[in-house]
Parts: sequence; structure tokens; C-alpha cells
Amino acid sequence: MYFHMDRVWASTTAVAVKNVHCEHCGNDYSYQLARRCVGDVVAPFILNEDAAKEEALQIASRRVARKLSSDTEIAPCPKCGWLEADMVRELHRRAYRWMFIVGAFGSSLCAASVLIGILAGTRMFSSPMEQREITMAANLAAIGIAFAVVFLGGRRLLVSRINPNSSIRR
Repeated sequence: MYFHMDRVWASTTAVAVKNVHCEHCGNDYSYQLARRCVGDVVAPFILNEDAAKEEALQIASRRVARKLSSDTEIAPCPKCGWLEADMVRELHRRAYRWMFIVGAFGSSLCAASVLIGILAGTRMFSSPMEQREITMAANLAAIGIAFAVVFLGGRRLLVSRINPNSSIRR
């Protein structure tokens, strides 16, 4: 038996004004934070398409409201140029993202290769591995660890060196 299911999408964009009290000079300022979110609903047969669209829009609206309340942008104080602690965290989160992706993907790929190599080398654990298979699995594991150390550890080191407030006098 076949049931037809359709996915209904809706998106919404909202803007909020974020008020900030500068940690450094005490200046009060504000900036606009804009976010766009998507909501989706799986609807059988699209019996009530309007209700499905409305539900998807409500989901998108809840998501955008949550983002507006919790997110921050990098907006330095117009008086002294200081970035608040949450803005520095956001700057750190955005920095060198590609290194995280490459490190996580490379490490995961090596781990999967080691597992597949062990399973193939032991014929699903029914026989012992030969020495060359053990060496190959160990080399792949070492490459995976190197990926993790170089890219994930390297990103952490580079991000820790980012201090946008270092040039501002205290």
C-alpha cells in the first residue's frame, strides 16, 4: 500500500534590537540582529494544505524567536571598540571552521577505514589478521590521530590566540 506524503516548507525572517552595556567603558549602545529560519511539516496527501503551511510557519517562527533571544553578532562598542565576552566567543566559534570540518571528516574517515580493514582482514573476526594488515590498520589509525591533532588541536590553538581586545587600553 502506498501513502503519499508531501513536505511543506515555510520560512520567516525577523529582526531584533540587542542592547549592550560596554564592559570596558560603560557606554550603552545597540545593534540589529537579523535571523531567518525554516520550518517544515510532513503532511499526508496534503489534505489540508493551508493548515500544514500554517504549522510550518509556526515552527519557523518559534525557531527564529529562539535564535533572536540567544544569538549575538560581533558589534564592537562605537565609543571604544571593545568586544563583549559573548561577542568574542562568537568570533572564536566562527574562526577556522574549515579546520574543524577537515579534522573531523579526516579522522572519521580513517576510523571507518581501520574498522573496515579489521573486519576484512579477520574475515568478520573468523580468522587472525596477517602482519601486513595489522601494519596497514595501525598506519591508518596513526593518520586519523594525526588529522585530529593537526586540524582539531591546531584550530583550538589558533582560536585561542585571537584576542580582538588586546590593542585597546584598559
